[in-house]
Amino acid sequence: PVEFMPHVAPHFRGITMTVNLWLQQPLAREQIVDAYRRFYADEPLIEILDEAPWVSRIAGRHGVQIGGFTVAPGGKRVVVVATLDNLLKGAATQAMQNLNLALGLDELTSIPH
Repeated sequence: PVEFMPHVAPHFRGITMTVNLWLQQPLAREQIVDAYRRFYADEPLIEILDEAPWVSRIAGRHGVQIGGFTVAPGGKRVVVVATLDNLLKGAATQAMQNLNLALGLDELTSIPH
C-alpha cells in the first residue's frame, strides 16, 4: 500500500509530498535509494537526492526532486519525499511532454533541462 500525504504551505509555487511505502520484505535504505537511482537514471527531469527536497530549491525548474529516504525499524516501511514546481512540472511541463509524445516528437522538445 502507498500512503500519499501532500503538504499545504504558503508557497507561491511548488508542492511537497510525503509518501509511505509498505514493503513485502525488509530492505536497507541504501538498497532503496539505489533502486530509485537505477529506475530513474535515464529521466532528465527526475533528480534523486539523499536529503529531503525543498520547494525553494525546485521552484522555477521543470523537474521533480525525490529524496529524504527513511526506513522504519524493521525495514518494511519506507518514507520518500518528492517536491516539484506545480506550475511547471505539475502543469505546463507535463502538458508539453504529453503534446510532444502525441505529435511523435521527442518528449523533451522545447523543455529546458
